[in-house]
Amino acid sequence: MKVALVNNHHPFSGAGKYAFNLLTNFRKFNKNVKMFYLETDSNKIEEISGVEKIKKNLGFTELNKSLLPYFWFTRKIPDGFDVYHATNQFLSKLAKYHKNCVITHMDIRPIAYPYDFRMKMVGVMLKHLLKYYKYAAKILALSEVVKNELLEMGVVEEYVVDVVYPGYDPKVYKPFPKSKARKKLNLPQDAKIVINVGSEEPVKNIPMLINAVDQLQSGIPEIMLVRIGGSKESGKYWEKEIDAKNRINIMELQKIPESEMHLYYNAADVCVTPVLYGEGFLFPPLEAMACGTPSIVSDELKVFEKGSLVVPKDSIEELKDAIYKVLTKNSLSKQLSKKGLRDAKNFTLEKNVKNTYKAYEEIAS
Repeated sequence: MKVALVNNHHPFSGAGKYAFNLLTNFRKFNKNVKMFYLETDSNKIEEISGVEKIKKNLGFTELNKSLLPYFWFTRKIPDGFDVYHATNQFLSKLAKYHKNCVITHMDIRPIAYPYDFRMKMVGVMLKHLLKYYKYAAKILALSEVVKNELLEMGVVEEYVVDVVYPGYDPKVYKPFPKSKARKKLNLPQDAKIVINVGSEEPVKNIPMLINAVDQLQSGIPEIMLVRIGGSKESGKYWEKEIDAKNRINIMELQKIPESEMHLYYNAADVCVTPVLYGEGFLFPPLEAMACGTPSIVSDELKVFEKGSLVVPKDSIEELKDAIYKVLTKNSLSKQLSKKGLRDAKNFTLEKNVKNTYKAYEEIAS
């Protein structure tokens, strides 16, 4: 069976990590899988075995992200494959051009949480792209919540939708001594480190986290925030918190190699993901749990509630209280570490790859 993975996201992004994880692990098991990757000036990658780059650039990053995949990229995928997999919903038009097409449905965030004009326009486009789901042989939803959201919109019948959770690689994300991780990363041994990983869009709720850390300083003067992700431009979403940001001990990093991320999780005392919308599935809480790092998530991420401490998405007081307790109560920290390690085993990359390939076999038979 020949499979074409179709992807337009860099591996540093969540959607890109999902697609490249599939490619890497399918090829480990000698599956006949090839990726077609849309490369633009803002989306370049090195040469990777099994990846064919399809290059095009419209001159503007936003056009490259939106119009280019829709109007051009999906038309350029060649015939000759038994299964085609659009690895995110913005490539759903692929199903119109190729039968036996699988679409990964990640979430409806641009529709459910349009925080500015640009995102509203993306939501309009997504509503249009969802119409192509009717051509798909199978839809892979990243969680039960995402599946239910999709069914409520009446886009597809339930029998077409399978829930296939993404997963982490236990060979990469695993416990490592905190002191050694901090030494490797040149982080202070005596700090109380809060880590947050992801973009800085409003949906990530970074302002509330910054203010929580700021307000905790009086009781925990050694508290430190490590922020990984985002871009130089994304800070505009929390300019109002610039005073609070300037008061706290914060380290801001971008594009950390996958091979080093486990060190940052293991160096941290707690991973906090206070998102305002669940986005289906997020890697950072899972990767933290797999490293044995206590995880705090908002009530939008119910998928991780068994292994994390859950707080209301809009309550800075409860977020502060949760962070304070994890940083000051060793018994709670150890309890969350054990719960996280146990729950993470439900979301391994091996399970993700196995269940995804099973979906391919079902539609190709």
